[in-house]
Amino acid sequence: MKKSNLKIVFLGGLLIALIFCCFTLLGKSEKFIGRHIEPNEYLFLQRAYPFGKLKEDNLQEIESWKSSNNFSARLIPVNWQFVGPENVGGRITDIDIPSSNSQTYYASTATGGIFKTLNGGTNWSPIFDSEITLSIGDLDISKTNNNLILVGSGEPNSGGGSTTYDGNGVYLSSDAGATWTNKGLNNVGSIGKVIIDPINSNIMYVGAMGLLYSQNPNRGVYKSTNGGNSWTKTLFVSNDSGIIDMAINPINPNIIYAATWQKSRTPITRVYGGVNSDIYKSIDAGLTWSKLTVGLPTITDKGRISIDIANSNPDILFATFTNTAGTSLDIFKTIDSGSNWTSLSNIGITSSPYNWWFGGVFINPKNSNNVFISEFETHFSNDGGTTWNATIGDADGIHVDQHSVAFNSNGEVLLGNDGGVYKSTDGVNYLKLNNLPISQAYRMTVNPANVNQVYAGFQDNGTWRTFTGGYNDWAQIFGGDGMQPNINPLNNNILFAEYQYGVLAKSINNAVSFVIGTTGISAIEPKNWDAPYIFDPANSNIMYFGSSNLYKSINKGSSWTSISSNLSKSVYTGTQKYGTITSIDVSTLNSNLIYIGTDDGNVWKTIDGGLNYTLLSANLPNKWVTKIKASPNNINDVYVTYSGYRYNLNDSNIYFSNNQGLSWQDLTSNLPNVPISDIEINQNNVLYIATDIGVFASFNNGTNWDLLGANMPSVVVTDLVLHTNSNFLFASTFGRGVYKIDLANLSGLSTNNPDLIEISDLKIYPNPTSDYLFIDLNFNRVNDFVAKILDTNGKLVKTFQLENQSQGKRSIKINVNDMQSGIYFLNVNNEKKSRKFVIN
Repeated sequence: MKKSNLKIVFLGGLLIALIFCCFTLLGKSEKFIGRHIEPNEYLFLQRAYPFGKLKEDNLQEIESWKSSNNFSARLIPVNWQFVGPENVGGRITDIDIPSSNSQTYYASTATGGIFKTLNGGTNWSPIFDSEITLSIGDLDISKTNNNLILVGSGEPNSGGGSTTYDGNGVYLSSDAGATWTNKGLNNVGSIGKVIIDPINSNIMYVGAMGLLYSQNPNRGVYKSTNGGNSWTKTLFVSNDSGIIDMAINPINPNIIYAATWQKSRTPITRVYGGVNSDIYKSIDAGLTWSKLTVGLPTITDKGRISIDIANSNPDILFATFTNTAGTSLDIFKTIDSGSNWTSLSNIGITSSPYNWWFGGVFINPKNSNNVFISEFETHFSNDGGTTWNATIGDADGIHVDQHSVAFNSNGEVLLGNDGGVYKSTDGVNYLKLNNLPISQAYRMTVNPANVNQVYAGFQDNGTWRTFTGGYNDWAQIFGGDGMQPNINPLNNNILFAEYQYGVLAKSINNAVSFVIGTTGISAIEPKNWDAPYIFDPANSNIMYFGSSNLYKSINKGSSWTSISSNLSKSVYTGTQKYGTITSIDVSTLNSNLIYIGTDDGNVWKTIDGGLNYTLLSANLPNKWVTKIKASPNNINDVYVTYSGYRYNLNDSNIYFSNNQGLSWQDLTSNLPNVPISDIEINQNNVLYIATDIGVFASFNNGTNWDLLGANMPSVVVTDLVLHTNSNFLFASTFGRGVYKIDLANLSGLSTNNPDLIEISDLKIYPNPTSDYLFIDLNFNRVNDFVAKILDTNGKLVKTFQLENQSQGKRSIKINVNDMQSGIYFLNVNNEKKSRKFVIN
């Protein structure tokens, strides 16, 4: 298990073999004492069952769907509000700093896009939200023109819980990230490295790792000589070997190095290395390549490789090797441009058994003896790799799983890891930048009695909560990979939190301490990475928990009894990660009516509280059940949602039954072909579903669907919570934290409503601006003009209102010189589309 910020409290002499008796939160350290579990491929496994792969052209299908369905016209014009957190963080894949401005940073994320700061991390703005994918592999800034930025989409860190989709090729910006153009290579999958020639910015290189979960011939090194307008593959090794890292000589850019990684992955096999994992060198700008071997490993047991070149002395390079199992193999150094390599000591470096998940070597551009190794933790050397020391900071609480190191001209060093971005002025001591909204939330809940008390479980960051609904005051209450939190509806001091594979904990003192709450649940029965549990809505003393069997507790989760046999269809093994319950729902109208769904396509019901079970899925798809939901309005109505793809089949991802599952009807209608993670139903029978590209709503039981709300980026939505007391709908996202939307503003709204405001020909200028913003517009059927300026998190910054305006064309001047630099959105009279502008 990854480190986080809890210590184990042992109770009453219990043996450690019982695995974590009690937890107490101490300080802000993020190092977790306990079991060590490597990253899981949960989201991939959801979407791949039963075909064993993801749909390769899914992103293109989504783009086509948006166009064919008049996407902007189908948007219900109500804004999502960002809830937080900003102080939890999430996985960073790359950090880059332009050579001309030491306080401008670009932080690339696994599933949250790209964020930019102009003031050393004091404020950040997302700059990639308008693109189809928010998964970023690598970013490079031109040395001759810092406004020119090349991005490779698709995270190459294979095997982790937050790896969802391959990328959509490469993107280029000529205005420092304000706008982007897709430059092709859409089918190369994930991208390990992008490079802009340090002398001629028209020359670019892309290192393609290929599709994450299938072999294909699109792996290799690609080169462009015309600014990305066309690409030529210059190095190809095999269908299962891609490029994970590259380096270019800053003085003679004809000299290039590429690290290949032989890797293949399916739901039942994983090979993270092999004979084709090597380092190649080209001395003719990629025209030809030769394998470097002298002093490097020649064994077949070679895994992920990282390489970097010393800008201050390009004859010096460092490389790290792992083996196929994922443990560190060795660190190597060359002082003659790769002709000969020497093995270095790795004494003092804390390694892990899953170095396929991260890893890198980074040389200070001003000092070739100052070298950083990013593995489980980050270590540095000041003597050219002879000795190594660990970085420290935040009370020795630097988050583990390191991915990136960056240096600026002021001597500052930035670290990027699974917990966000850390900053140091001396390269030794670090502080976390607690203002990046990039958290990957699995599940969430809201206190029924207090809409501002929000809880969420985060990938690699545990379970956190806020008492105020603020962005930066979230506090961690439980460790591991945070899964479902829950609150006893009648006693808010009783809380539950969970980490991976069903480790459920209970607190009776409002999260001051937790005790493991799995008494009676078999330790050998398989449990889902996100094991479900639920309260009986009519009696909070009664709870249900799912492994492969259904369990029941009658004492608020203090002990459990199995009330079923294995409800899945699979036989669970070490590689076959299916065969568990994924969803449980108890009818609010009859507590004896319980529905159960599994990760291998089974749907069950019991009408007698668990004495007898009826299989309902004979005519339903054989796909991962993400949610089964009994209607709160009709005892006979029930819905089931799925994750996965149809592959030209007629399987939907949402079905409805009006006879308790005896027959089903497809509710796909006009939905795109994307996985659905959750469904909520309000008292007016309006349906809300969480999908991989946002939240959709239906006002007519699935006959038509509309995209709900603006201001939420195109990110995977993992969970929904309908907070009935406040009429807010909450959504947790896998990359951008938690959002909420006020459903009171939806009264009577749908895209068929003729009274929606329509504004045409709206223009804003100058853009970027520094003092004033002019708005030119034509507007009809409205007498009042209301303009709202929102920041990138959907927070309202300014409102302008002019009354009794006649219809027709108007030009309006707004003063913005008192606003901070950054990216903002202008919305006029709740128009369906907001305009983006930049303040310098």
